[in-house]
Amino acid sequence: MPANQHVDIVEVGPRDGLQSEPGVLPTATKVEFIERAIAAGIRRVEVTSFVNPQRVPQMADAEAVLQALPQRAGVHYIGLVLNRKGFERAAAAGCNEIGMAVVASDTFNRRNQGVGTDDSIAAWLDIAAAAKDAAAEVTLVLEGDVVVTPDGGSPVHIGKGQLVTFPAGMSCTWQVRKPVHKHYRFG
Repeated sequence: MPANQHVDIVEVGPRDGLQSEPGVLPTATKVEFIERAIAAGIRRVEVTSFVNPQRVPQMADAEAVLQALPQRAGVHYIGLVLNRKGFERAAAAGCNEIGMAVVASDTFNRRNQGVGTDDSIAAWLDIAAAAKDAAAEVTLVLEGDVVVTPDGGSPVHIGKGQLVTFPAGMSCTWQVRKPVHKHYRFG
């Protein structure tokens, strides 16, 4: 790997792992899980999701989890959001990185998030701009088989579940396994 490149490991267990559990863990247990990951050297942790607690009761304590975590230089607490309301909760709770997933399959995106892919992208554009104003970093996970072409750059194939960070001000065109091109500007 060239010296100017690096790999960030993002621990998603406190959000992705725990929201799939049948029971609801106490806030203190979630915070201990996160603290242990940080003690092991992880610097980016997806700590919770700011979603409807009736749909995902395991994440109902999102604000309490963040409030229990000390702010540390170089540590990013990522809050997953699906819409502007979730972003506002995450920003108010002190998330220093906002994450969102968009599924390339419109059908799956509707099942998972309750809206179509285009609606999720529109929400993401709004959230990315708001996050920039709030000085929070933004990360978008594109689920599916997607090709992204940054303006002035070469096409990049993004496989299922691959994490992509779009810097503020970036413009790109993306294509989802069919001849439909969309152009979006992030931040």
